[in-house]
Amino acid sequence: KPVFSSPTILPNKHICCGCVDGCVYVLTSHSGELVTQLETNSSIFSSCAIAEITACPNHTIDNENKTFTIFCGSHDCHIYCWEYKSKIRQSEQRESEYYCKWKTELGGEIYGIPTLGDVTTTSISSA
Repeated sequence: KPVFSSPTILPNKHICCGCVDGCVYVLTSHSGELVTQLETNSSIFSSCAIAEITACPNHTIDNENKTFTIFCGSHDCHIYCWEYKSKIRQSEQRESEYYCKWKTELGGEIYGIPTLGDVTTTSISSA
């Protein structure tokens, strides 16, 4: 099946790319081996956007337990947010998983690429 979205490099050095078969494929960057496929209910023409927690109030950065999110739109009229979590267990084995954190219906097919802004600083002022 054809791929119209651009590959995106993830913080864990995997690569993800959406496909018209409705899946975002996650591959290893060193061999191209399939890690997982993240499913939607229709074709994907949108590239993925990635958000990694780097600084947030009341959040401690822990290089051993990594988390980031993948955002992508689909022709099923939803935008998806998948989260990646990686933890090192006491046995020194790394466990990792991708899972759908949420999806929201937007009322139309999505072609565009999600854009992320800087969420590390927020200021609210009253007039």
